[in-house]
Amino acid sequence: MASIYRRGKVWWLKYYVAGKCVQRSLGTKDAREAEKTRRQYEAAEAIELLPQPSTTPVAEFLQDLCGYWRKTRRGKGATSDISRLRMFFGPVCPGLEYPVRSERKLKANPPSGPRHRDPKTDAYIPVKRLEDLSANMIGSILRERYLAGEISGKTANRYRGVLSSMFTYAQKHHRYICPDRRYRNPVEGVDRFPERPMVITWLNLDQIDEQLKVLEENPQLRAMAAVCIFAGPRREEVVWLTHDDVDLAKAVIHIRAKEVNGVFWQPKTGNDRSVPISGRLVEILSKYVPPVESTWYFSSTDGGRYHPDTFGVKIRESNEAHGLHWSCGDYRHTFGSQLAMKGVSLYKISSLMGNSPDICRKHYAALMPQEMREEVEFAGPPTGGQDPGGGSNLLIQQLLQRLDVLERSQRTQATPPLRIAK
Repeated sequence: MASIYRRGKVWWLKYYVAGKCVQRSLGTKDAREAEKTRRQYEAAEAIELLPQPSTTPVAEFLQDLCGYWRKTRRGKGATSDISRLRMFFGPVCPGLEYPVRSERKLKANPPSGPRHRDPKTDAYIPVKRLEDLSANMIGSILRERYLAGEISGKTANRYRGVLSSMFTYAQKHHRYICPDRRYRNPVEGVDRFPERPMVITWLNLDQIDEQLKVLEENPQLRAMAAVCIFAGPRREEVVWLTHDDVDLAKAVIHIRAKEVNGVFWQPKTGNDRSVPISGRLVEILSKYVPPVESTWYFSSTDGGRYHPDTFGVKIRESNEAHGLHWSCGDYRHTFGSQLAMKGVSLYKISSLMGNSPDICRKHYAALMPQEMREEVEFAGPPTGGQDPGGGSNLLIQQLLQRLDVLERSQRTQATPPLRIAK
């Protein structure tokens, strides 16, 4: 049986499913409307249409979710999201265990601290069923780490998004039902955290020359940096370039999906694109001799594919040795910023960089202050100053004066003569 009661002026509904009390706000102040909803719930209960509570074991569910993400997500997307799940649940299943680093990576970068997190000091969520994870629990954990300064607002929102995707997958494939009837997904009850605006740094023309001059000792690294500056690809897109992707005769670079040695790769957005390259970049790449024996246009010392992190580390080490602070991300922003200041539309910039127009508007719109100057000139030329429109505004004034004279003459002709009554 269902019953209704009032909290303040809003009516609420209370009923029981499998012996568990469920309370739900009806969002109405009308008693008749609340009574009508109560009868509908009683009718649904009579024919067993009310959703029954679900039971989703955490370990088995997370193992299935990790396997699905590794199979369907591109690049580092699956690895990053799985590590965020590990922050909440810990290594409760094989899919969430800490990755084992190879001996070569351990020798190159020995760990400076404890390899694994200490389960005694790190508070993982002690839940056995997914239904035990509530919105209040998620919000309190994120809020505590955010206020302690352990994570930023952007990171907290990323954790929030990963958990939202997790519950959505549970609803579609594991018949998960949120025990809290106020939300279909518990993350709906967790507020977003404030994020700091992203600070975009980029190089001007003099700094571009300075950066390329510093890298003259390493022709390959100089060519890779020049590609990022003058064509705007991401780090991963640079290291995945093959000989067929770089066409100096037509002055174009193709960033497209490919399969090399049984490994499939595609750009971050999943869309292929071709970027015309400037004469400056053609000149730099003409002096660079790519390895003929390797498939890759920029290969590592053993002839294999360059790793994106290795590319970034070498750029940072070279710049720190010369007192510079720029990174591969700054090179990519340089391409977009220079195009924006040149007056190129944000739509064209987004097409060349493989981003959405909204992202480019967020990053580069402030660099286009002259873009709307013609649109805001609607009040005529300023009085007592120089006419910014030149002769065009003078012609408009003369035309308006002629129209004013014509209108007054028409009103004079249309006025009927006065008649004096006798």
